[in-house]
Amino acid sequence: MAYNRKLLYTKSFPSWNTPEGDLGVVSQNGSPITPIQLVATELNEPGSTITYAVTAGALPTGLTLSTSGEISGTLTGYTDNGIVYFSLTATDNEGESVSRDFYIKIQGFPVFADYVILAGGAGGGSRFGGGGGAGGYLSLTNQSLTVGVTYTVTVGAGGAGGDLSSFFGGNGGNSVFNGSTAIGGGGGASYGAGQGAQSTGLSGGSGGGGASSEQSTFYPGGSGTSGQGLSGGSGYARTPYTSGGGGGFNSSGQNATTSKGGDGGAGVSSNITGSAVLMAAGGGGGSYRSSNGSLKGIGGSGIGGDGGDYTNVPGTAAVIHTGSGGGGGGYPDGFGGAGSSGLVIIRMQTAAYSGLTTGNPTVTTDGSDTILTYTGSGTYTA
Repeated sequence: MAYNRKLLYTKSFPSWNTPEGDLGVVSQNGSPITPIQLVATELNEPGSTITYAVTAGALPTGLTLSTSGEISGTLTGYTDNGIVYFSLTATDNEGESVSRDFYIKIQGFPVFADYVILAGGAGGGSRFGGGGGAGGYLSLTNQSLTVGVTYTVTVGAGGAGGDLSSFFGGNGGNSVFNGSTAIGGGGGASYGAGQGAQSTGLSGGSGGGGASSEQSTFYPGGSGTSGQGLSGGSGYARTPYTSGGGGGFNSSGQNATTSKGGDGGAGVSSNITGSAVLMAAGGGGGSYRSSNGSLKGIGGSGIGGDGGDYTNVPGTAAVIHTGSGGGGGGYPDGFGGAGSSGLVIIRMQTAAYSGLTTGNPTVTTDGSDTILTYTGSGTYTA
């Protein structure tokens, strides 16, 4: 009986082990890339030799593919970021082949950004309380961002002003970007905190102002965070019952005196957007009443909230989106003013800007740079 040799022979094709699509990000930084090894196997003939070739499109300029499936070389010729698509074919000893589509993301030049991270300012204390501390302020320059990576942007909220149940001003929320955290401002203290006991301002990015006192104790302001903000001012012992100002980035909150609640500490002016923007000032301390010669404290740099005075005049809220503290409330039961939310501002070369954002940042330009201003949380993909 004769056999048909063709019926006994079954073709065997290579099979790709390397997943289709993304082979990663390569950077034009003057150094060879980390080699990318592609793998295909011959399941029915384990000893078969597989060779590899580019059969559609082309590899990024400067990179080569060896017959054994390794992509290597030094990326050259790119001034912009982008994606390069191509097809590779794996062929076995018998000439059977299979193709697969891939792409490599290009970082044409390193992406560097400047950014400001500003935490939320704190609320002022109630009942002629201390001013709220400013949110922590961080300014970083020439920081690297990796192409293709999505960075989370967290913007801290402003703290609530103290009332007759919470007394203390609420701390501001932290702001975070690319591994750096700005600490929220510390709340202002209150004459009524702790069942009528006076108290120390809370610590934070900048510290809240200390409360006035019926005793001989000058209650201090809260502490600031090194490199982010300064301490709050102390309250005044005994008459005329004035409280300290909240700390700012550029100066501590003023101590209360016999004539005035402490002013809020000065903020900082940043030019990251291309024009001067004031941020991170403390709130003014509250006072007993102007008729006995004790005036309210004034918010720092015109953006922190002012303190309140007689009768039940509340502290004012800080100017929005400045990370500043609210003013302390007035006598006898004035509420504290709210602190303002923070910001995250990112500045980079327009050529490097991907346009991939969430959270609706405001996008502006200044010369050859693009600036993203986040007043709420979101993301940026480099």
